[in-house]
Amino acid sequence: MSIVFIAAETAPVWQKPVLLGLLVISVILCGVWLIKSLVKGGPLRGAVEIAERPGLGELALVLIFLMLLSLGLSWLFDGLLGSKELESALGASLGSLLSCGLMLALLGWKYPRRLKSLGLGLTRCPGQLGWGLITALAVWPMAIIVLMPASFRVVEFVVKWGWGLSYTAQSHTLLRELNESASLVSVYLTIVIAVIIAPLTEEIIFRGLLQGALSRLYRWRWGAIVVSAAVFSLFHLSVRENVPAGEAWLAHVEKIPPLFFLGLALGYSYEKSHSLYRPIWIHMGFNALSLILWLKAA
Repeated sequence: MSIVFIAAETAPVWQKPVLLGLLVISVILCGVWLIKSLVKGGPLRGAVEIAERPGLGELALVLIFLMLLSLGLSWLFDGLLGSKELESALGASLGSLLSCGLMLALLGWKYPRRLKSLGLGLTRCPGQLGWGLITALAVWPMAIIVLMPASFRVVEFVVKWGWGLSYTAQSHTLLRELNESASLVSVYLTIVIAVIIAPLTEEIIFRGLLQGALSRLYRWRWGAIVVSAAVFSLFHLSVRENVPAGEAWLAHVEKIPPLFFLGLALGYSYEKSHSLYRPIWIHMGFNALSLILWLKAA
């Protein structure tokens, strides 16, 4: 679950200088990365080869665990929090967390070399924090301030002239829940799910398992990065609830390009650093920045 924020057009007046400053920082950081990559002879030149990544079998096992545990936990939480959206999100988040934990434990017990190939050694975690947050500052403004509004206009135009339907942006279900509830429990659970659990589990699944399996299978790292980024962005599509007449039924279509861009940055950082901690920190920083600005604007 990546919470994205339509900042360019809906931001309060006080936020616009902040967003402009973030965009300037992003342009500078992206420029430095591009120059450095060209000087060194290619973005992934010198990246560490990973010989024994987990395969498609491990990915399939995690997805089966995830579906079963999510359904069971959502049923267990039914009526507990007074919100279907929050209960479903909590069940899915804990289900994915338990699934990833079971898979990591299995790999560590049966295939320790494959667990190590994910880049999850404890000594590497603190060293990736700085690079992760710097990368998040480079990626977030490009994705949300530049790509998001442009993508929304394109989707709005295509839906209108192709199918004669209107299209309006729809916020994430958890953000709608926060709009409707002043409960501190909702706020704290949303922060934990969006900033901690979702980045951790999604990076294990999409980068560590999916991208790792694809690169191991086809021996083509850029192809694995692109495919995992595409799956990651499509994963966040949803169906609108209570769709009025003349309104498109798919939600979050406009988020596909910015999330695909984020997925490329996450996949590249994983390949370049040989550590899953860097994309986890990037994802956490991305979601945290989105949530902070949304809470300030609310």
